[in-house]
Amino acid sequence: MKRQRETNNSRGAAMSEQTGKNSAALKRNIIHDIVGFAVGVVTTLAMLGRRRAGEKVSK
Repeated sequence: MKRQRETNNSRGAAMSEQTGKNSAALKRNIIHDIVGFAVGVVTTLAMLGRRRAGEKVSK
């Protein structure tokens, strides 16, 4: 157990160094993911709204 914890700690330190170097790219990726998710949610809601309204949904 102790050995596993040590490897996890070293891995976490290495990852934090990596994120420090790539923080700008990482933020850009997170923003991109959030925007993509939001667009997906909006389109899904729009499709559901059209179905409820009785219109035919064309993909």
